[in-house]
Amino acid sequence: MLPSHKQLLLPVMKILDDLGGSAPARDVVDAVAQELDVPADVRNANGVVSGRKVNLFARRVRWVRQDGIRRKFMSADGYGRWQLTESGKTFLQNIRPGFVITVYETSLGKMLWAEAEAAAGVITDESINLIFTSPEYPLTRKKHYGNRSGQGYLDWLVSLASEWKRMLVNDGSLVLTLGPVWQSGSPVESVYQERLLLRLIDEFGFNLAQRFFYHSPGKVPSSEWVTIRRVRVRNVMETTWWLSKSDHPKANNRNVLSLTPIVC
Repeated sequence: MLPSHKQLLLPVMKILDDLGGSAPARDVVDAVAQELDVPADVRNANGVVSGRKVNLFARRVRWVRQDGIRRKFMSADGYGRWQLTESGKTFLQNIRPGFVITVYETSLGKMLWAEAEAAAGVITDESINLIFTSPEYPLTRKKHYGNRSGQGYLDWLVSLASEWKRMLVNDGSLVLTLGPVWQSGSPVESVYQERLLLRLIDEFGFNLAQRFFYHSPGKVPSSEWVTIRRVRVRNVMETTWWLSKSDHPKANNRNVLSLTPIVC
């Protein structure tokens, strides 16, 4: 079965970027087939189009290039060579709001590349068993990507969680990994995790199945309170909250019995 147009757009752009932004059409087609591990019978299958015998995989990749040109991700300049535009290079680094790209498809499902809000718009109700995510943290010192903080952060994540619950099957789970942050200008920790947890339980009916702790002993201290004023110790723990849609989520601890416990 030939990969879909949506499945091919991102790999074609990535291959062009890997090849320096410009490459002959044949090289791109071969590299995409290798990248996606396309079976030989699919890669070499021929068909008749408008009375001509053509390679069907190569034809589909070429149509994807036309879609890329329409979106201004690729350039039509240069006979026989495909070129990635500056817009295409930027797109590969940062997904644009509202865009949903299908990275690949299998009989078990799809992998999408998109902002969470856009992805939620194309995922049907009760179609997912597990959402496992580590969203941005509400850091008081802004990152280059413009992270949210304070009440705006809580409202944003709660809004997403309401969509996530819609997408989960009845025995599905939402697992959130969240890190500790300081209150602005003070060596006092924020209780945003607890506020978020209570809102998800009280407003949307999630259940707290269990909490876990991620131990990261190599975490670099970056807080003024730890490295400069030295009034607090380095925090090497992050909390993972396991929330469930029902009080009996699908789970089997036999799958994790071989894990080595961490002694702190």
